[in-house]
Amino acid sequence: MQFRALPTSARIDLHPRQLVGLLRSLNQNRIAMGHGPMQMARASVMTFYTTHGDYHMFVFLGTDQVADDGVPLGMLFQSVPESVPVHAYEPFLALAVELVESQGFDMERVELQHLEGPERDQVVEGLPFAVEHRKALLKPVPAAQAGVPVVGQRPNPFESPPAARGSFRRAGALTPGKAPGGHVPDTEAVEHLSRLLTLF
Repeated sequence: MQFRALPTSARIDLHPRQLVGLLRSLNQNRIAMGHGPMQMARASVMTFYTTHGDYHMFVFLGTDQVADDGVPLGMLFQSVPESVPVHAYEPFLALAVELVESQGFDMERVELQHLEGPERDQVVEGLPFAVEHRKALLKPVPAAQAGVPVVGQRPNPFESPPAARGSFRRAGALTPGKAPGGHVPDTEAVEHLSRLLTLF
């Protein structure tokens, strides 16, 4: 269970309507990206629901710079394995939060289901979606059409399972070092990401 760094040209080739969970850092932090100079970045942890009934999870350390196609520049990490089953969602989320908080980011949950049009657009613009998806809106659609679980029904990260409730702080961020249901994040995985941030 880990997150691997994707090539710098990588984009998220999923529709924004599939984004069912988003944690975003309250702060920016200066980190090393590749062999270049230190840069200010903001962290995001994204969870996408698929029509197969599992999740795809990403960590993005995004800068204020954008590529020629308008996609934010930064470092994108994806869960390994790529498809995360429902029962493994909480441990993966805990690991992702531990990874970014180990780099000095203070995370909070974005309540996507409460965002209106312009706010949804702003969310999409700040994440490395593939160009063809960037202008797509996060308008709610019937679950039968989108293949996305209805808000308030599991498996949906908006509604934390009973074991996870109480472990969030600041509108939904995980307490550092703790995980829903008592899972302990993999220390080696956290150290692995730290090395990637300086060697990638």
